[in-house]
Amino acid sequence: MSRSHDEKKNEKRNDCDCQCQNPCRFPFFPFPISRGSNCQSLVAIANTVLALPANTPVTITTATSTFTGIFIGFNLANGTVVFTDGVQTRTFTLSQICTIS
Repeated sequence: MSRSHDEKKNEKRNDCDCQCQNPCRFPFFPFPISRGSNCQSLVAIANTVLALPANTPVTITTATSTFTGIFIGFNLANGTVVFTDGVQTRTFTLSQICTIS
């Protein structure tokens, strides 16, 4: 018995995996991303940022630097954390932040 066109189509649609052996038609969730042993997960950073009220003192570490200052807010338009150290305003993408406290 031969399979119908619809059965073959469904089999092909389901014949992908997120190990990228077979490319999926839909994007897979890109986490976890290797961030180094001292970095918080992107989920932890996102949860922290979303819970912070504006004008909260924070320390942000990146791969190369540490910044201490005031959290201004999260820019939804471009997905960046807005921060000031009292001298200049800086923006960080979530993936640039190693830790935030």
